[in-house]
Amino acid sequence: MTMRRAGRVLRWAAAGAGFVAAAYATHVGVTWYRYGTPRPGEGADADPLLDEFMPTYEVSERHHIDVDASPDVTLAAAADMEFQQSAVVRAIFRARGVGPKVRTWKK
Repeated sequence: MTMRRAGRVLRWAAAGAGFVAAAYATHVGVTWYRYGTPRPGEGADADPLLDEFMPTYEVSERHHIDVDASPDVTLAAAADMEFQQSAVVRAIFRARGVGPKVRTWKK
């Protein structure tokens, strides 16, 4: 590879890195600007009971999962789950216990 070609490749790589940095900075700026001003839920997302106990909140996050079963069948299936039988669930709980221990004051 000649020096001229290497310089061209380096300029393109620097331009790509600059683009990625600018895109990330834009994302951070927009997120910072929106923080503390969540949009209220509408329609199925509205939760009047939650709004009664927490009228103002900083962040709002909503998730939806469509289940093709009746509520009774869905609740029964969830109640029958043995989460400790799942290797993934056990690994998550084991990993959470790895961190620093929290000290408590004893009287």
